[in-house]
Parts: sequence; C-alpha cells; structure tokens
Amino acid sequence: MSATPAFAVTPRIGYNRAIAAMDNAVDGSVLTGLVAVLVAGASGTRVDRVVIVNLEPVGVNTAATPQVYRFYVQTGADYRMVLELTGGAIAQRTTSAAGYQQTVYLSPALVLPAGYTLYAGITKRAAASDNTDFIAFGADL
Repeated sequence: MSATPAFAVTPRIGYNRAIAAMDNAVDGSVLTGLVAVLVAGASGTRVDRVVIVNLEPVGVNTAATPQVYRFYVQTGADYRMVLELTGGAIAQRTTSAAGYQQTVYLSPALVLPAGYTLYAGITKRAAASDNTDFIAFGADL
C-alpha cells in the first residue's frame, strides 16, 4: 500500500466500436473482434465505469439475440479477462432509441498501470449493421 494517496489528475474517456463478434476463447488467446477502449496514461489510469450501447438500426434484427460482453486487460503480450456480462436480448427496434444500453460501475475501480490497455468484445453480431459502442470513464493518476 502506498504511503501517499494517488488522486485523479486528468479526467479520461476512452471509446471504441465493436463491429465484429469476438472468438469465444475466454482466456484471451484469440483476439478476433476485440477493440481497444482505453489506453492507460503515463502514471496509470483509473476506470470507474463503462457504458455499453448497442446500435442496432431500427427494423434490422427480427429475432432477439442474447449478448455477452467481455472485458480484457492487455498486460504486455498477455490478455486477461477482468469482466464478463450477460446483456439483455437485442430485439428488433421500432424507435430511434438504442437497442440496448447498460452502465457498469466498477467498484472498486479498475486501475490500469502505465502501458496497459482495456479491451472489450461482443460474442454475437446479428447483422452487418449491429454495432456496439464501449465508453470508459475514469481519470489518469
């Protein structure tokens, strides 16, 4: 434990869009479909929450598709899964609202050392237009 506390210095937001389904290897050995969401700053970065937004266009997906979201931390050459969430089924949209949205509060916060990267992926993609955004909120230390 540190003798002095590490306070947040600069707010950080990282984001990316998953446009391909990832491989089902949960050990991070296959990186197909993973997207980099947030790269840690020079002194490390704290991630407090992640927002997941499915952007299925209106009228595209005719069958509800259950979705699993996975988050990995790249620790140099290795990728380690830190979180797996089962999302609601993505049903056909009839309004302009997002198909699915979830905010995940990380408690305790995920602290990424300098040089580490938070990655995310989806397990299914119903159609070519079925995209999912990942937005990470935190701060550099």
